[in-house]
Amino acid sequence: MEDSEKYLMVAALDFGTTYSGYAFSMRSDFLKQPLDIQANPVWKAGSQKFMSLKTPTCLLLDSKQEFVAFGFDAEDQWTDLLYEEEHEEYYFFERFKMNLHNNKAGIPKDNLFLALEPETASIFCQYLSTEKLKGSEPGFTMTSEGTEYMVVDLGGGTADITVHKKVANGRLKEKHRAIGNDCGGTSIDKRFFEVFEEIFGNTIINLLKKECPIAYLDLVREFESQKRAVETSNKTKVTMAIPFVALDEMCQKSLQKNLKSLLENSPYSKEIMLTKGGKIRISVDFFKTFFMPSIEGVISLMREIFRNKSLKNVAHVLIVGGFSECKLMQDAVRNAFPDQRIINPNEAGLSVLKGAVLFGHKPDYIQSRVMRCSYGVKTNLPWNEKKYDRKHHVLMEGEERCDNIFSLIVEKNESVEAGMIVKNLSLHLSKTRSVWTLWCMYPKRQQHQVMSMIRVTCFVNQQSPL
Repeated sequence: MEDSEKYLMVAALDFGTTYSGYAFSMRSDFLKQPLDIQANPVWKAGSQKFMSLKTPTCLLLDSKQEFVAFGFDAEDQWTDLLYEEEHEEYYFFERFKMNLHNNKAGIPKDNLFLALEPETASIFCQYLSTEKLKGSEPGFTMTSEGTEYMVVDLGGGTADITVHKKVANGRLKEKHRAIGNDCGGTSIDKRFFEVFEEIFGNTIINLLKKECPIAYLDLVREFESQKRAVETSNKTKVTMAIPFVALDEMCQKSLQKNLKSLLENSPYSKEIMLTKGGKIRISVDFFKTFFMPSIEGVISLMREIFRNKSLKNVAHVLIVGGFSECKLMQDAVRNAFPDQRIINPNEAGLSVLKGAVLFGHKPDYIQSRVMRCSYGVKTNLPWNEKKYDRKHHVLMEGEERCDNIFSLIVEKNESVEAGMIVKNLSLHLSKTRSVWTLWCMYPKRQQHQVMSMIRVTCFVNQQSPL
């Protein structure tokens, strides 16, 4: 952290399960104008030139397993290869993020920071004027010391929520540990395609993916566009383009029924209708039901946090992330929390990325965090027949002791100062095992702030000096 000012540039990579993006800025630009941050302006893809601030997390490699394309370019090139039947020598991967969990990223650790999304979004909004914080009252500023606000980060896969307080020296203190669930924007896509599978069957959807991949991608992108456009006040039906010719041929070939008859005999015949031009018209009320589980999941998380009495001064809610731009979500949150001021900043979809760049330039922005879990170490204590289970009884150097004791360092929901370490160390030497174990022990109740713990085990002979 001390050397952060020596770097010429900070780049942020948002490597998501479904979508990814990037942003960067030079150190000199950050010092003069912190918000002078560069990002890909927009990605365009598909026959209808679908536009997005991020690109799909998919990768295309050639026969030598060398890079060919990423994102929308990878999707488009892969579908072309499928059409030309030249795909056998290529490798296409999508939604592969979690498969890399145990692999090494290849970035030197001295050059890498891992940033928490709600934190970076919060940092980004510290630099925005009141005019760019849509929903805030005149004169409101997030930079005033003592200001408390909830951060609701609504991404594609997940929703993450925390509470921050502005403290001295321009830093932030976490007032509530971050919590989240899988009620992000992609769960809406999943429910839409579940309805499609109920109407036409899983076989038809899989055939569309395999035999007409461009048509399938266009359907995915068309739904994404409609998903972003729907509003609470909408009264008219939602009109969507679908790959009618391809779907109709597959239905007749595989099911001996045409698309129209399958739709008219489905449980959704009153909600989804076919137009003469080969498009579908979806009742707006039914279309909104795709959103309800995600919206209810977000509101449930927020209510869980607001039940904490220590957060009674939190009057502002900052909603960020790509899914936060959904009008249905914004209106639902405002209706659920009428006493809170709901703020949606400009560039909400890029707030996490741009905030991560700012965090890279100033990594000490967060003063303290609230622990998600309890942390401690395994130890042993003198035996007490009335206190311990007999199955943990051991003899160590002729002394009766209870093994497998959890020695607490810090408890869940306790505040931890960034950079704090435990100063008291306890050393245990087990001669019978010829092992010296050095661990950090929990010192005193009022000295609980811990950034990390260290346990080092050294195999030595019994005569080795300490």
